[in-house]
Amino acid sequence: MLIDKLLDSMTSEMFVNLDIDKILKERDSDPFDSNWTKTYKDIERLKIEKGYSDEQIEGNDICRKKTFFKACDVYSYTELTGYISDDFGLIYDSIQLDYKSPWLEKLIACYLENRVPTGDL
Repeated sequence: MLIDKLLDSMTSEMFVNLDIDKILKERDSDPFDSNWTKTYKDIERLKIEKGYSDEQIEGNDICRKKTFFKACDVYSYTELTGYISDDFGLIYDSIQLDYKSPWLEKLIACYLENRVPTGDL
């Protein structure tokens, strides 16, 4: 499954020499923030249109927790680990709902390349 592949890709090298404050600022600014928010809203709309089961909700929760603890294991707890968990929740939902977009594909590619997504992907 893609989520497991993404989790396996996440290593401590992803966090070497990061300027966490800069990354957080870039993630909270455009173009990253507007693209993330648009994707989130699109997925939330699909959850209503297609229906989203309790099993899928539980799967998202499990995915986010696994991601959060993996990020904490390879790095440490920061606001960034929460953002990474949010990204994985978004990716999980997109898989469940068969949602695709060029921006989301770039987000996934960043994780597969063991990079923290930020800025203009």
